[in-house]
Amino acid sequence: MYKVHAIDNKEKEEKYRARIVSEGTISKEKLYKWVEKTSGGFSRGQADVIMTCITDAVIEFLRDGYIVQLASWDIYRLLLLAVQ
Repeated sequence: MYKVHAIDNKEKEEKYRARIVSEGTISKEKLYKWVEKTSGGFSRGQADVIMTCITDAVIEFLRDGYIVQLASWDIYRLLLLAVQ
């Protein structure tokens, strides 16, 4: 958890947000294997084709300025960061 300081926080109450802690990186092969195992019918090759199509579509929509929502809880936005 980390403190959030807002300019418009007139009550001076402390607000906290959860910090994401990564457990590591999942390879696409592991992801496709999981889809194959849990989908009840998709092969690894089919998972590859579907994920490639979805990835290409998300990239294109983000590039065109859209926010992409794939499920009720995940929203993707384009964010540019400058790192020195």
